Amino acid sequence: MSPDDYAGLENETLGPEDEVPPNRRPKQRQETRRLPHLPGPHVRVPLQWIQNPCRPHIFATPTRLFLYLLYRSYWGQRGVVVTNATAAELGISARRKQQIIVQLESTGWVRVQREGRRALVVWPIVTSG
Repeated sequence: MSPDDYAGLENETLGPEDEVPPNRRPKQRQETRRLPHLPGPHVRVPLQWIQNPCRPHIFATPTRLFLYLLYRSYWGQRGVVVTNATAAELGISARRKQQIIVQLESTGWVRVQREGRRALVVWPIVTSG
C-alpha cells in the first residue's frame, strides 16, 4: 500500500463503535481460600525477623526457611520456588539451602517438587489439630 491510499483518512474521526479493544487478556487470579481458624493458640512472626533483622537472628536457619515457606505459600496452599536469591534474602547460602530443604523433607515438614536443574518448588506440609 502506498501513502496515497491513506490520504483521505487524516480528517476522519473514530466513534465509540470504532474503538478497538486493548490487546490484553484479563489476569487470571489464583483462587486462595480463606484460612480456617486454628484450634489452638498460634504465634505471628514479623517477616523482618526472618529476612533482615536489626539484631542477630533469633531463629535457626531451618526455622527461618520453614517460616518463610509458610508465609509465601499462604499456609501451604501453593508451592514456593526457592532460588538462591530467596535464600540470600534469609541469610542462607545456596549450599546450606539445599541441606536444609533435604533435612526438612526427610523429617516430613515439606514436600519438594524437582524438575531437572530448575529451582526447587517447595510445599510446606501443614496439618492442623
